[in-house]
Amino acid sequence: MSSSNLIKLLSAALSLTVVISCSSRESYYETYMKDLHLTADEMSSVYGQEDEQSEWILGLTIESREGNWEKVAELVKEDHRTKFGTYFYNLNNAINGCLPDRLLDYYQPFTEGLFLPVNETVTPFQMALASEVWFQLGDMTMAEHANMLGMIFSPHHDGDMFLKRMAEINLVKGDDAAAVKYLNMLLKRDGCRQWAAQRLPGKQSEEYKAWLVSNRMKLPKDDAVHLANDVRGSLKALIEADSSNKMARDYLLCYELLSKDLASFAEDYDPETGVSEIYSQAILAWLVASNGLNQANFARYQIDGELFKRFQDYTQLYAAGKHQDVSNRYSKTYWYFYHYAQRKEK
Repeated sequence: MSSSNLIKLLSAALSLTVVISCSSRESYYETYMKDLHLTADEMSSVYGQEDEQSEWILGLTIESREGNWEKVAELVKEDHRTKFGTYFYNLNNAINGCLPDRLLDYYQPFTEGLFLPVNETVTPFQMALASEVWFQLGDMTMAEHANMLGMIFSPHHDGDMFLKRMAEINLVKGDDAAAVKYLNMLLKRDGCRQWAAQRLPGKQSEEYKAWLVSNRMKLPKDDAVHLANDVRGSLKALIEADSSNKMARDYLLCYELLSKDLASFAEDYDPETGVSEIYSQAILAWLVASNGLNQANFARYQIDGELFKRFQDYTQLYAAGKHQDVSNRYSKTYWYFYHYAQRKEK
């Protein structure tokens, strides 16, 4: 056999191997279906058909639950301009400490890109997803509420991912009795036994114990009654409990910015806890609106001369109605979002 023919044969074999390898991987759609113990008909009727979009969203869901944030980052590289994509984009950036720095580089459907609403109008899938950000922030009450609703309204009121989340929520809260109840259920399920056994009290590794301790530090110190949609109150309670909870602080400030609530932002923003370009842009706009432009505030909020020059240029273009120039130069600024972003009614 000639060398050229041998190369062609090897190339064809390699291509075939790649195809077989790719096709043999269980899809995220199938993984999610098995996790919730659904038939194909149940899966399609409740969670939709298997297609490229559902595969992508379920991939984000599964990888985030497993803590595979590098994979999440890979999946959100392309902006699909959906609230679910933005939800995981923001969450991944927050995990990596850069939520405000990258906020306006992506589609932002106002605050629904930070927190998914949980009410009678949303799907069981969205209810379940809403738990993820609260769990990462450290609010186990809000995380438990969303996760429990997602489980209750799933077809069989069940699912391995729901039980795992309930177990870890209760472990973080220190309610071992409740946690063991869920862990014992998981010990009886194929594919969950090792996961559950490693989390049983008395069987936990030192690394896992350290993870529990770090998450318990985030828990609010006092019991409080608040509405499930009181996002600002929940976040402020987390910050009060642990002033080093940067993720909660960034979520609070970004929530206020995407709500266009500059008064609340100015009340909660302290540059001593961290400065970001978007925060500086927002506080500068608030200083102008509140007649607070002076050297003392420039120093307090660390506003440099270059930023102020850019703001002056922006306001001159905006006042002159030169909207195309504004878009070309400032579309990634908070000033542009504040003036131009509009909610679209369904």
